[in-house]
Amino acid sequence: MCSKVLYFILKGLFKNRLYCNMKPRGLHAVQDFCEKGYNKSMRYILFVLSLSLLACSLIPAAQQPMPEQLLLPRYEDLLPDGAAAPGLPTNPDASADPNAEPRLRNVLEQMNVPFSEQNWLTLRQLVDTQPSGLWSRSQDFSAAENLQANFQRFGPLFNPPINSAENYRVRAVSFAEKASVPHYLDLDYFLTHQRILVAKWDANTSEFVVKQSDGSLVNYLLTQAVTSPRYLKVVF
Repeated sequence: MCSKVLYFILKGLFKNRLYCNMKPRGLHAVQDFCEKGYNKSMRYILFVLSLSLLACSLIPAAQQPMPEQLLLPRYEDLLPDGAAAPGLPTNPDASADPNAEPRLRNVLEQMNVPFSEQNWLTLRQLVDTQPSGLWSRSQDFSAAENLQANFQRFGPLFNPPINSAENYRVRAVSFAEKASVPHYLDLDYFLTHQRILVAKWDANTSEFVVKQSDGSLVNYLLTQAVTSPRYLKVVF
């Protein structure tokens, strides 16, 4: 933006000078008029140029993020894409009454998914864990880097778009603290990694967030892809 302003100012200045130089030298009145007009224009242009450069220094232009800043943390493989892994069992209750609330234990048994008592204990602890207010770190990224990556990817999904990483974090924590929002078990992730992962999802607002065992959060976004059999509602 600043370079364009400078370009047009210098272009106008050059044209003004070129016009005066093309006037016959014998026409002193015209030549004097050009010189005076040129000097006056020069002072005005320098003034405008100074203000433009000052504005550019005080209000720097927005910079496009570098490609490495847009790299998403490893937790991004947890995104609800609506696709089930090959061989994922079929939920026999998927076509049942949508208002019914089957117990998760019964659902897993009908799907022949082995789920030990230790798994149940871990799941219960995850569901009962309150948000810590912190973001999740990963093997390759710090919590701050994961937060920034999530914000850049998912902040624009909201209406209006979330305008800062801190506001994005605050919104995520506020959502995760709502006791009325149900938890979902990511069955695909459990069968693939043998690790229990839970997310909170509101079907009405489309808000979704993953909650870790330490209360930290990751992947706060909007989606309607939380569907069975990949995601099973946790009802004890």
